[in-house]
Amino acid sequence: MGPSYLVKDWNQLNAHLFASLRLERITMFVILAMIIIVASFNIVTSLKMTVIEKRKEISILQTMGATPRQISRIFLVQGSVIGNIGTGIGLILGLGITFFLQRYPIIQLPDIFFDRSFP
Repeated sequence: MGPSYLVKDWNQLNAHLFASLRLERITMFVILAMIIIVASFNIVTSLKMTVIEKRKEISILQTMGATPRQISRIFLVQGSVIGNIGTGIGLILGLGITFFLQRYPIIQLPDIFFDRSFP
């Protein structure tokens, strides 16, 4: 058809959109990773403080014949329970907010989007 015509596929036409989506995906991964790291440090610090506060009780358990493995298992179970409770509360809150925003669309996106409700 001649050199005055230029053919572009949909990837080339929407290159800025795909670049911004890629950047958004990377940013969300970094943010969620930081949240998980902070939460895990919080659990570790909480368990460390519990061990420091319970030194007398740990000594009593050792005197009664508990092995170090059994004592460490107590604190591992406690950490697992704390983590699972936090995960459950976060899941319930996240789903609750999602269903609330789905039923009552109080956040509106700008006119440039096809669907103005918050996904």
